[in-house]
Amino acid sequence: YPKWEGQILGKLDRTDLEKAGTGQGVRLKPETVKAWQTLEDNLLYFISKLEGILPLQARNFPVEEDTVLPRPSNCGYKTMYFESTRAALQAIHRSRNAFLPLIAKASGLIALLQDFSFHNNLQKRYWMHVLERQQVIPADWLREVQSCDIGALSRARIGMIVRLETCQFKDKLPAFIASGLPV
Repeated sequence: YPKWEGQILGKLDRTDLEKAGTGQGVRLKPETVKAWQTLEDNLLYFISKLEGILPLQARNFPVEEDTVLPRPSNCGYKTMYFESTRAALQAIHRSRNAFLPLIAKASGLIALLQDFSFHNNLQKRYWMHVLERQQVIPADWLREVQSCDIGALSRARIGMIVRLETCQFKDKLPAFIASGLPV
Protein backbone atom coordinates (compact mmCIF):
# COMPACT_ATOMS: atom_id res chain seq x y z
CA TYR A 1 0.00 0.00 0.00
CA PRO A 2 1.12 3.56 -0.50
CA LYS A 3 1.82 5.64 2.55
CA TRP A 4 -1.20 7.75 3.43
CA GLU A 5 0.86 10.84 4.12
CA GLY A 6 1.50 14.26 2.67
CA GLN A 7 -0.85 16.87 1.27
CA ILE A 8 -2.41 14.55 -1.31
CA LEU A 9 -2.48 10.98 0.02
CA GLY A 10 -2.67 12.04 3.68
CA LYS A 11 -6.37 12.74 3.13
CA LEU A 12 -6.92 8.99 2.87
CA ASP A 13 -5.50 8.40 6.35
CA ARG A 14 -8.57 10.05 7.85
CA THR A 15 -11.29 7.50 8.50
CA ASP A 16 -13.06 9.32 11.31
CA LEU A 17 -16.73 8.53 11.79
CA GLU A 18 -19.42 10.66 13.35
CA LYS A 19 -22.84 9.81 14.69
CA ALA A 20 -25.48 11.87 12.99
CA GLY A 21 -27.63 11.85 16.10
CA THR A 22 -29.43 9.35 18.29
CA GLY A 23 -30.68 6.55 16.04
CA GLN A 24 -29.54 8.44 12.94
CA GLY A 25 -26.62 6.23 11.95
CA VAL A 26 -22.93 6.81 11.37
CA ARG A 27 -20.96 8.24 8.49
CA LEU A 28 -17.56 9.51 7.53
CA LYS A 29 -17.22 13.10 8.72
CA PRO A 30 -18.44 15.56 6.05
CA GLU A 31 -15.08 17.37 5.83
CA THR A 32 -13.39 14.02 5.14
CA VAL A 33 -16.02 13.11 2.53
CA LYS A 34 -15.33 16.44 0.83
CA ALA A 35 -11.54 15.88 0.96
CA TRP A 36 -11.91 12.38 -0.52
CA GLN A 37 -14.23 13.58 -3.29
CA THR A 38 -11.82 16.40 -4.14
CA LEU A 39 -8.92 13.93 -4.22
CA GLU A 40 -10.85 11.57 -6.50
CA ASP A 41 -11.75 14.43 -8.86
CA ASN A 42 -8.16 15.74 -8.84
CA LEU A 43 -6.68 12.29 -9.54
CA LEU A 44 -9.08 11.71 -12.44
CA TYR A 45 -8.26 15.13 -13.88
CA PHE A 46 -4.51 14.56 -13.40
CA ILE A 47 -4.76 11.18 -15.14
CA SER A 48 -6.62 12.72 -18.08
CA LYS A 49 -3.94 15.40 -18.41
CA LEU A 50 -1.15 12.79 -18.30
CA GLU A 51 -2.95 10.74 -20.96
CA GLY A 52 -3.13 13.87 -23.10
CA ILE A 53 0.66 14.23 -23.02
CA LEU A 54 1.33 10.65 -24.14
CA PRO A 55 1.75 10.10 -27.87
CA LEU A 56 -1.24 8.35 -29.44
CA GLN A 57 0.54 5.00 -29.90
CA ALA A 58 1.28 4.83 -26.17
CA ARG A 59 -2.21 5.65 -24.92
CA ASN A 60 -3.53 2.10 -24.66
CA PHE A 61 -3.00 1.57 -20.96
CA PRO A 62 -2.99 -1.94 -19.46
CA VAL A 63 -6.05 -1.47 -17.24
CA GLU A 64 -9.04 0.52 -18.35
CA GLU A 65 -10.31 1.05 -14.83
CA ASP A 66 -13.36 2.94 -16.08
CA THR A 67 -14.97 -0.28 -17.24
CA VAL A 68 -13.54 -2.74 -14.71
CA LEU A 69 -13.07 -1.11 -11.32
CA PRO A 70 -15.46 1.00 -9.27
CA ARG A 71 -14.71 4.62 -8.47
CA PRO A 72 -14.10 5.36 -4.78
CA SER A 73 -17.28 7.46 -4.65
CA ASN A 74 -19.26 4.40 -5.77
CA CYS A 75 -18.00 2.30 -2.83
CA GLY A 76 -19.99 3.91 -0.06
CA TYR A 77 -17.85 6.52 1.70
CA LYS A 78 -20.57 9.16 1.17
CA THR A 79 -23.35 7.02 2.64
CA MET A 80 -25.01 7.18 6.06
CA TYR A 81 -25.03 3.72 7.69
CA PHE A 82 -27.92 2.86 9.96
CA GLU A 83 -27.28 -0.86 10.41
CA SER A 84 -23.87 -0.74 12.11
CA THR A 85 -20.59 1.05 12.56
CA ARG A 86 -18.93 -2.02 11.07
CA ALA A 87 -20.83 -1.55 7.79
CA ALA A 88 -19.65 2.06 7.65
CA LEU A 89 -16.03 1.06 8.30
CA GLN A 90 -16.19 -1.65 5.63
CA ALA A 91 -17.46 0.88 3.08
CA ILE A 92 -14.75 3.35 4.05
CA HIS A 93 -12.01 0.74 3.61
CA ARG A 94 -13.55 -0.46 0.34
CA SER A 95 -13.64 3.16 -0.85
CA ARG A 96 -10.05 3.85 0.19
CA ASN A 97 -8.93 0.68 -1.61
CA ALA A 98 -10.71 1.94 -4.73
CA PHE A 99 -8.24 4.84 -4.80
CA LEU A 100 -5.40 2.35 -5.40
CA PRO A 101 -6.14 1.78 -9.12
CA LEU A 102 -6.25 5.55 -9.67
CA ILE A 103 -2.92 5.94 -7.88
CA ALA A 104 -1.48 3.02 -9.86
CA LYS A 105 -2.70 4.41 -13.16
CA ALA A 106 -1.18 7.82 -12.43
CA SER A 107 2.12 6.14 -11.46
CA GLY A 108 2.04 3.98 -14.58
CA LEU A 109 1.42 6.98 -16.81
CA ILE A 110 4.29 8.84 -15.16
CA ALA A 111 6.52 5.79 -15.79
CA LEU A 112 5.48 5.69 -19.46
CA LEU A 113 6.08 9.43 -19.82
CA GLN A 114 9.51 9.13 -18.21
CA ASP A 115 10.35 6.35 -20.67
CA PHE A 116 9.04 8.50 -23.56
CA SER A 117 11.14 11.42 -22.30
CA PHE A 118 14.28 9.29 -22.07
CA HIS A 119 13.92 7.85 -25.58
CA ASN A 120 13.19 11.25 -27.10
CA ASN A 121 15.95 13.19 -25.31
CA LEU A 122 13.46 15.30 -23.38
CA GLN A 123 13.73 16.67 -19.85
CA LYS A 124 13.68 14.08 -17.07
CA ARG A 125 10.31 15.17 -15.70
CA TYR A 126 8.87 16.20 -19.03
CA TRP A 127 5.31 15.51 -17.89
CA MET A 128 5.69 17.97 -15.03
CA HIS A 129 7.12 20.71 -17.24
CA VAL A 130 4.28 20.30 -19.75
CA LEU A 131 1.61 20.51 -17.04
CA GLU A 132 3.31 23.50 -15.40
CA ARG A 133 3.43 25.29 -18.78
CA GLN A 134 -0.24 24.53 -19.40
CA GLN A 135 -1.08 25.93 -15.94
CA VAL A 136 -4.00 23.49 -15.62
CA ILE A 137 -2.84 21.97 -12.32
CA PRO A 138 -1.32 24.02 -9.50
CA ALA A 139 2.48 23.75 -9.36
CA ASP A 140 2.47 22.91 -5.64
CA TRP A 141 0.10 19.96 -6.30
CA LEU A 142 2.45 18.70 -9.04
CA ARG A 143 5.46 18.96 -6.71
CA GLU A 144 3.55 17.00 -4.06
CA VAL A 145 2.64 14.31 -6.63
CA GLN A 146 6.30 14.05 -7.56
CA SER A 147 7.35 13.52 -3.95
CA CYS A 148 4.56 11.19 -2.75
CA ASP A 149 3.94 7.55 -3.65
CA ILE A 150 2.27 8.57 -6.91
CA GLY A 151 5.30 10.11 -8.57
CA ALA A 152 8.28 9.03 -6.46
CA LEU A 153 8.85 5.88 -8.49
CA SER A 154 12.09 5.00 -6.72
CA ARG A 155 10.22 4.17 -3.48
CA ALA A 156 9.40 0.56 -2.65
CA ARG A 157 5.88 -0.21 -3.80
CA ILE A 158 3.47 -2.95 -4.65
CA GLY A 159 3.95 -4.14 -8.19
CA MET A 160 2.01 -6.31 -10.57
CA ILE A 161 2.17 -9.92 -11.56
CA VAL A 162 1.99 -10.49 -15.29
CA ARG A 163 1.23 -13.66 -17.21
CA LEU A 164 3.48 -13.15 -20.22
CA GLU A 165 1.66 -15.56 -22.53
CA THR A 166 -1.57 -13.56 -22.30
CA CYS A 167 -0.21 -10.08 -21.48
CA GLN A 168 -1.64 -7.42 -23.78
CA PHE A 169 0.90 -4.75 -22.87
CA LYS A 170 4.28 -6.50 -23.16
CA ASP A 171 5.63 -3.47 -24.99
CA LYS A 172 5.13 -1.35 -21.85
CA LEU A 173 6.86 -3.70 -19.39
CA PRO A 174 10.39 -2.35 -20.05
CA ALA A 175 9.18 1.20 -19.32
CA PHE A 176 7.59 0.09 -16.02
CA ILE A 177 10.71 -1.81 -14.99
CA ALA A 178 13.08 1.02 -15.99
CA SER A 179 11.02 3.45 -13.89
CA GLY A 180 11.20 1.25 -10.81
CA LEU A 181 7.68 -0.18 -10.87
CA PRO A 182 7.95 -3.84 -9.80
CA VAL A 183 6.72 -6.26 -12.44
